[in-house]
Amino acid sequence: MASSQNGESLYFTGEAPCVHQQAVLLKTWNQEYIQVSNGEFHGSVESVNVADVRLFDERMNQRVLQKGATPEDVLAVGIPLRMGGDAILCGKVCGQGDLHVFSSSGEFEYLSPPGFAFIGIEIPLKDDVRRQLDETEFVANKRCRKIRKISVDPRKAATLREAILCLFQLQKREPSILDHNQQLRRTLISSVVGIMQDGDFDADADRLSNPWNLVRRIRDVVVDNPDCPISMTDLAKTLGTSRRSIQYACRSILHTTAVDYLRIIRLNRVRMELAWCPTVTYAATEWGFWHLGNFAKDYRRLFGELPSETHRRARS
Repeated sequence: MASSQNGESLYFTGEAPCVHQQAVLLKTWNQEYIQVSNGEFHGSVESVNVADVRLFDERMNQRVLQKGATPEDVLAVGIPLRMGGDAILCGKVCGQGDLHVFSSSGEFEYLSPPGFAFIGIEIPLKDDVRRQLDETEFVANKRCRKIRKISVDPRKAATLREAILCLFQLQKREPSILDHNQQLRRTLISSVVGIMQDGDFDADADRLSNPWNLVRRIRDVVVDNPDCPISMTDLAKTLGTSRRSIQYACRSILHTTAVDYLRIIRLNRVRMELAWCPTVTYAATEWGFWHLGNFAKDYRRLFGELPSETHRRARS
């Protein structure tokens, strides 16, 4: 991990061996990550500032369920570089050819696919930016608070991707060029707003909204009951739905069974706590894992390492 600062231009790069450390690298989005797919995790974040506009390049090899919130006074959007399948943002299916909008309203939840490479853009909503946005449907349309994706011109999207990647390279070679560079800032903002203005806004409810909301509610129930793993019967009763609906939601959204999803949430919580817990046993039993042999096997299947290895690395 390395960083350097020159005036208002900040460059940062970091690698993460687990999703929880990955979330910490994105400091301003208040993120919480859950690794969903099995295997060793590899992630990285690289960020640079062009005056007051922040750009970051995030990469992850596993499927990750994210929860977060962007600052209220920024326009926060993302444009994929590469994705091993579609993403889902607040129940809206978002593809590689879409602009993903994170700052529409309140908190967001995002399921990123494996093989994920993504450019995030944070633009402070100062007067000059608001004036440009006023000319777009993003502000003019009363439905803007529900907009989560904008289908954009592929050629313009490719041009924007290439320009942003060039800025990362420029920062490494000549960091002072980006310091207080208002011309680059204006060009970058105009490019983003221009793509939004020409794009196809989609604010309608998506067919996955109900299963997506069920997946979100399942997570909340499990997190609120750490030391007492909830049964499928009790879960269905708590959520006021059927076991079949729960199974369908987990299969259609996460490509896993409901029972596995409940276990995945708890295993991710253990992984977080291994960073500070005195022993592996303490962390495991805190989240209702009493058969330590089965716990270690499930943990290794999901994360590609034993819990003792995670604990040892965290303490070192």
